[in-house]
Amino acid sequence: ANIILQVADFKKQQGGPVYDPAREDAIIARLSDLNPGPLPAEAVERIYRKIIEEMRNFEAVVHDAS
Repeated sequence: ANIILQVADFKKQQGGPVYDPAREDAIIARLSDLNPGPLPAEAVERIYRKIIEEMRNFEAVVHDAS
């Protein structure tokens, strides 16, 4: 959670959005490309999308509170 706080602080200082769909898609694509298997690429994508969603939700709360 500490890294999320740092990211939220950085984005706030830079005026960046909490949600950047293009950035999230790029991260997911990179992680999927790095998947050696045997877990299917679709499963890797679902897992990381959920992780990113939860991090984004936490970041939004922190961003709104400060």
